[in-house]
Amino acid sequence: MLYADAVRLEKILSAFKKAHPDKAVTVLFGHLHAALSWEVDGVRYIINGDGALKRYVRPEWGGMLAYTKLTIDENRIDFKFVPLVKKISIVDEAIQSGALKLPVGAERNLQLYGDFSLLTANYILPLNKTVPINPFADHIEMTWTSSDPDVIAVDERGRITAKRQGSATLTVAVGGATQSLTVTAVDPKVIRPLKLILDPAEAVTEGEPITFQVTAFDAYSNAFALDNKEVAWSVKDDIGSVQDGVFTPGITDEDRVGHVVALFNQKRAEAKVTVKATSRLMSLIVVPDEAHLPKGERLPLTVRLLDPYGREVLLSGSALHFESSDVRIAAVDDHGVITAVGAGQATVQVMYEGLEAIVNVTVTEAEPSPFHVISSRLERKDGIQATVTIQPAASFASSAVVVFQLTKRVGDMVELAGIVATEKKSWSDTPETFTGYFNVIGSDYQVNVFVLDEFSSAPERSPRSLMTPIELK
Repeated sequence: MLYADAVRLEKILSAFKKAHPDKAVTVLFGHLHAALSWEVDGVRYIINGDGALKRYVRPEWGGMLAYTKLTIDENRIDFKFVPLVKKISIVDEAIQSGALKLPVGAERNLQLYGDFSLLTANYILPLNKTVPINPFADHIEMTWTSSDPDVIAVDERGRITAKRQGSATLTVAVGGATQSLTVTAVDPKVIRPLKLILDPAEAVTEGEPITFQVTAFDAYSNAFALDNKEVAWSVKDDIGSVQDGVFTPGITDEDRVGHVVALFNQKRAEAKVTVKATSRLMSLIVVPDEAHLPKGERLPLTVRLLDPYGREVLLSGSALHFESSDVRIAAVDDHGVITAVGAGQATVQVMYEGLEAIVNVTVTEAEPSPFHVISSRLERKDGIQATVTIQPAASFASSAVVVFQLTKRVGDMVELAGIVATEKKSWSDTPETFTGYFNVIGSDYQVNVFVLDEFSSAPERSPRSLMTPIELK
């Protein structure tokens, strides 16, 4: 679907949702073969994961082997992505021999991975870790249960809380695969760390946050999952900030390397972090970005796309979309030509592949045209000759250019076939007659006559018209 068509579809559905706020509006499609969902103006859009074996989208970005389950209850629609996994695994640095220990009161995010080794799929993905570029994991169907929630509680995403001393068995199910883990809550006083480790021990980020977790090992190599809130965190080398184990990278013009530091019971651990240079965005430039037009006047917009380094990039016309906030004041066509329709203020939105720019338009009542046509005729003998007689509104009318534009209709298209122009520097208060001759024959031709303040090879797009254009057929 073209970008402009997608924008139109969103506008239609958004208008329907606004008119029917009590109705659930959901759009389903699947050609992209990725698990993806977003919302615009209350309308939910869902891309079905489908087979996702074509790899249109990287697996870690949602192009996973899965299907979408819809639950429709009267006016309510819920959905879940169901991964087609061969097996699943609970992963944590503190797990030893299928068991995990943590102090009473601590919380921990268990990481769940899926093994996609079915059909032609062959990859392993985290299933409960949100990826900034596509948070599909927020909608994956998974069920976590605890054999004793009063000892170890677990939420729907695998975050556990140690309530009191004791043990419980956690079980998670995804797409028919299950995995269990024994979790034991211990007295915090028994944890006497000999060393700490951070997970991940090394990471690279292009702007997205990184969540670290700390595991403590005692002198007997027993592992304990620590609560991030009980750990003192810091950052070396000025690469960002960290709070409760969540590192937020800073903005940088070049790749920088630093360390996240965790301190617990006088033991410390460091993780190496590389912060990539902050991506510079493409920019959409529209000239002018503000327009004051008298009623009836037209103004072509110039649109430029610049890369992150200010270099101009070729625009695809099919992806460029123009839209007016009020067509009763300012209309805009598919080529970006604004027509001042009625007095007032409006905005023209220019959109291109997710980029947007706004043009503020003020329309005032039109002043009388400096020129008007007294008579006109078109002769088709030995070619095509157009003749117009023009009367200036005042004898002191300024310089003007009379343009004869020849067009030809070819099927549903109108093509430019020729142009003749005459510039007149001064005018009297008497009518002036002008002639434009074209050495062509045929009924498919017509002549459009313009009076402009300066010559233009596209007079219909001229920002300054001194007379209402006329058509001679």
